[in-house]
Amino acid sequence: MRSWLAIFDPVGALERCRAAIAAVLAARPKPCPRCSPLGESPAVVLVMALVVAIAAIPLVDAVAFSMSSLIAPEWRPSLQRVTALGEGWEILVGSGLVVIGFLVIDSRRLPAPTRAALQRLAALSAFAFASVAGSGLMAALVKNAIGRARPHAIDGDAVLQFHAFAFQPRYAAFPSGHSTTAGATAMVLALMFPRWRWPILIAGLLVAVTRTLLEAHFPSDVVAGVGLGMAGTLLFAHLLARRDFVFRYDWEGRLVPAPGESFRSLAALFSRPQVG
Repeated sequence: MRSWLAIFDPVGALERCRAAIAAVLAARPKPCPRCSPLGESPAVVLVMALVVAIAAIPLVDAVAFSMSSLIAPEWRPSLQRVTALGEGWEILVGSGLVVIGFLVIDSRRLPAPTRAALQRLAALSAFAFASVAGSGLMAALVKNAIGRARPHAIDGDAVLQFHAFAFQPRYAAFPSGHSTTAGATAMVLALMFPRWRWPILIAGLLVAVTRTLLEAHFPSDVVAGVGLGMAGTLLFAHLLARRDFVFRYDWEGRLVPAPGESFRSLAALFSRPQVG
């Protein structure tokens, strides 16, 4: 108990937060690699998503909405549970708690390997929180400004009806907020665990698709939301990689997690913290 109290220092949390942000901002950014894959370009991802979304409005939206009404009622509870993952509470709360936990302790009093592993975990968590929260806020601003009507708020057969700046949920369809969060979360995890990139991205897309199956959004809303979430996350990752923080570029110009202390060193925190 005494060892935990020795490293607990909530008074200095704000100063540690300020110092961490200042260190990232003070780092001199490197130029982006010329050979970076197009799939990791925020601009390319966002533009492609918007092109597909715009094309889907006349080609897919009306048909998909009519077909979604064929979903059997017994499937809806399961779809509701899946679509709830698009709210992002799991990753926001989990990553937020890790960051707060790191800030309220004086890690300088921990053994060097444990301190390095804890700093790495906190940095990844801060990236996850900022990416998901930032993308979600951007989606909220954009969709309320555009004011596209949701499927259940449409009058007549038209799939495009707008009530700009109405700031009502029924007129906040494009882009889908749940899909934005799902896209951001999937890209965060895909960047952290590149070996599992494609299964993670597919899982995120499936979460987003439930918004159409539940008749909450048109397919174009979902595509735009996923693109916005992924592009926002990639933009943040590139900004950090240019400063060798959290991520770096490999020889092919791909984003990969920056090397750091193994998380196995954190075992000391859950057994008996060794304070100096």
